[in-house]
Amino acid sequence: MIHSFLKYLLLTLATLALSESPSLSQRALSLDECCRMALQTDEELVKASNARIRASLDSKNATAAMTPQLDASANVFALFPDMDVMGMSLQMRGAYSAGLSLSQPLFVGGKIIVGRKMAAIGEDCAELQQRQKRSEVVADVHRAYWTLVAVREKVRLLQTVMQQLDTLSSVTRRSVDAGLATSVDLLRLDSKISEMSYNLRKAESGQRLCEMLLCSRIGLPIEESVTPSDTVISSEVVPSLSTDVSLRPELLLLEKNVLVKEYDVKMQRAELMPTIALAAAFNRYGNIKVNGMTQDATGNYIPFTQKYGGNIGLVALTAQIPLWHGGQQNRNMRKARTLADDARLELDRSRRLLTLQAQQAAQNLADCQDLVKSARTSATLADQTLSQMTLRYDSGLSPLTDLLDARTAWQQSRSNLIEALTNLRIAETDYLLSVGLLPVAE
Repeated sequence: MIHSFLKYLLLTLATLALSESPSLSQRALSLDECCRMALQTDEELVKASNARIRASLDSKNATAAMTPQLDASANVFALFPDMDVMGMSLQMRGAYSAGLSLSQPLFVGGKIIVGRKMAAIGEDCAELQQRQKRSEVVADVHRAYWTLVAVREKVRLLQTVMQQLDTLSSVTRRSVDAGLATSVDLLRLDSKISEMSYNLRKAESGQRLCEMLLCSRIGLPIEESVTPSDTVISSEVVPSLSTDVSLRPELLLLEKNVLVKEYDVKMQRAELMPTIALAAAFNRYGNIKVNGMTQDATGNYIPFTQKYGGNIGLVALTAQIPLWHGGQQNRNMRKARTLADDARLELDRSRRLLTLQAQQAAQNLADCQDLVKSARTSATLADQTLSQMTLRYDSGLSPLTDLLDARTAWQQSRSNLIEALTNLRIAETDYLLSVGLLPVAE
């Protein structure tokens, strides 16, 4: 019975050890790995890729409109009842016809050329939309990743503070037992430890939520635990801050839209032009029977059956000239011109807004750089203050409250530095996104 109890106890302890060890189930990922995973699994990117494929097919179809069109046809038919033609019976049961037809447009008012150009623009637009979506996905991953890094650093900071307070509490308890400290100091410490424990639990809960958000961004199950491998938040940023938005996919799409509207005006003008086409056809027909009566050499009427079949060829040059349709084409062309004017106005307006957005992002990035410098200075001063206050407290020259205040100020300065560095990385991502320079791997 004792042996069974020991076996159960060892099994329980092993199970608890495995369940409490997060490193066994955590997955370390770098920022680049997270971006690649997100680009491979995002549903909107899959749709953007499909749209690009469709645009490429449309472009090829537009090119094919300039090539000859070859068609084949075959028919077998029966006609009931037989037709009476000049006293003879025309029988068409099992008659057939088969042939080839070839058509080549020669001039359609420029519609084919304009259609090819519009299809090529559609292909460019699909590529730009895909690039825009990829940039947005990468930017979302950057924000989620650096937020998780920041929360993990804050959890580590709180854990360090908890260890320091636990050590200080043990020393204070021994001092109380020796009559060198009062129970009030111990109560202050216990209160501070309770406060830090509460903050640590909150931070750990926030860390788990950030892990779930990152997992959803990169296509992993939200219950999986991920660990950022880029634990050091760098303070380096792009050397120069330009506000040129000419590379923004959104602006390039609007420029393409203006071109499409201008080509639509040309397409409506082409409706007023004549169309000329060349057509050729070859047909084979047969099994058409004619039944009748004819006289032989002696003057007697005898029945006869004659089968007909043969080949027919055709070459034609056709022209169609629009003369009058109630002014519909003219109204459509005027309508297309107003749409082109609207597209230009939208382009100008969006260029101003995107430039303003880039200027704001550049200013925010510059402000974040200044905040990082201030936070570093504050953290350095807090380090020195805590070191000196610890020496004074150990020497009995300062009360415990001063030491706790210095430790609180040190913790806050470190927390501010983590936030400043994280905001700097996110601000850099937003800036690069605003000027169309965010690196996106293909």
